[in-house]
Amino acid sequence: MGAVVVDGGARYFRAGISQESKPNVMITSSIGVQGGDNAKKTVGSVSLAEYQNDLCIKDTIVRGKVCDWDNWEALMDFSCSAMFRGEKSSHRFLLSEGVESTQKERDRAAEIIFEKFNASGLFFINSAPLSLFACARNSGIVLDLVSARNFNLELLTLRFLRVKI
Repeated sequence: MGAVVVDGGARYFRAGISQESKPNVMITSSIGVQGGDNAKKTVGSVSLAEYQNDLCIKDTIVRGKVCDWDNWEALMDFSCSAMFRGEKSSHRFLLSEGVESTQKERDRAAEIIFEKFNASGLFFINSAPLSLFACARNSGIVLDLVSARNFNLELLTLRFLRVKI
């Protein structure tokens, strides 16, 4: 089986198997939370659309950065359950990351992936080359619009030139 490719954006959270042509799971990145200490988490676009008493919708990813790791873990759990139907074998993961990702964020994601999901391997890739690969290209220009800041990433033979606009 191919690697599990995860692309968590501010609007949608996508996950799928690398050998397939489209994501197996595409859900909103927001999570519904009910209750206090032992909060019930509601994941998935359909579940969030239903009316539920005292449901508070929280963003998991804001401006390309994970702002709530517990909710990110719930999104991963939902996605893996949907893709593998409860199967707990080890998989390799490829996680896309934003332009401004830090080592601390990578460490936290790796901790969750290896401990919770029993991963056999993990690779982080910037979202710019992932966008080019999705279009069957290995060179080009990707304009990544992140909130009020723009980053122009030019990818030439897989080398990055970072320019702040």
